[in-house]
Amino acid sequence: MIGVRIRSLHAPFIKDCVLYQKDYINYLKRFEECCRKGCIYNASYIVIHLPVIEGEQLAIETNPSFESLKNSLLLWSKMAEEANHYRLKLAFENLPPNEGWPQGCTWKMTYQIVKMLKKNNIGTCLDISHCFVNKQTSAILTECELADLLLGIHVSDGIWDSKRDCHLPPGEGDFLWNTFFSLLHKFEYNGSLVVEVNTPYSDGHLIKKIFCYLKENSVRR
Repeated sequence: MIGVRIRSLHAPFIKDCVLYQKDYINYLKRFEECCRKGCIYNASYIVIHLPVIEGEQLAIETNPSFESLKNSLLLWSKMAEEANHYRLKLAFENLPPNEGWPQGCTWKMTYQIVKMLKKNNIGTCLDISHCFVNKQTSAILTECELADLLLGIHVSDGIWDSKRDCHLPPGEGDFLWNTFFSLLHKFEYNGSLVVEVNTPYSDGHLIKKIFCYLKENSVRR
């Protein structure tokens, strides 16, 4: 029997990841609606681009302690509690540089935030294309021990020296997929892979090509 299962949803996007005080209540209402949908669809988790409260910014020189994001941490904790009410998990996604995260939010940083919040229903979401923008691609291949909190992976390819989020189909960029999947096997990752590619590529022929490529490169050697 063929069917469709919705594994994850994405929380409401905020421009440049800055949550202004005037939008705070409305954002939480939109997030709650997202949780309601996730519950109805029987999803497992909600992916979130961590919003930073207006006026706060990560103090990089603290390496980083996240103490400068006091109100933002409270917001993220509150969102985790809301998601838990609907029996959902939250997956914090690594991000390219933007106004809220001027230096970007790396996968390791999301891992540290999850550990700091100490909530049972939160983990991380690895976006490979965002790693390219942050020039963190080599880190992916050496930090797979972070996979213990990894709920999902957004799969796309990129170009080493590109400063933009390319979202290329897997196999059409520079990422070392075979090595990456070998490491995921090593750390026994069994979560989902969400393929994200730019719309000019999203035809049936290419979807089949992506599936075959990922299947070939994910097989144990």
